[in-house]
Amino acid sequence: MLIEYFEKFNLRINDFDCHDRILMSSILDIFQDVAGKHATKLGVGFHDLLKKNRIWVVVRTKFDIYKQPKQEET
Repeated sequence: MLIEYFEKFNLRINDFDCHDRILMSSILDIFQDVAGKHATKLGVGFHDLLKKNRIWVVVRTKFDIYKQPKQEET
């Protein structure tokens, strides 16, 4: 079973606000992409569950930013 899943993302200029802080919406988009790919690898992705008439939903999310990333950083 694939317990951990890692992926690198290149941050783009439009992932940041006018004060060069990463947008919360960009962080959540990245989380959604990673969660979807990880779920697919585990066999519980969107299409896998759709065949079984099931879905999974994230209803609450909390995260902390320990280091503010910079534009075009990976």
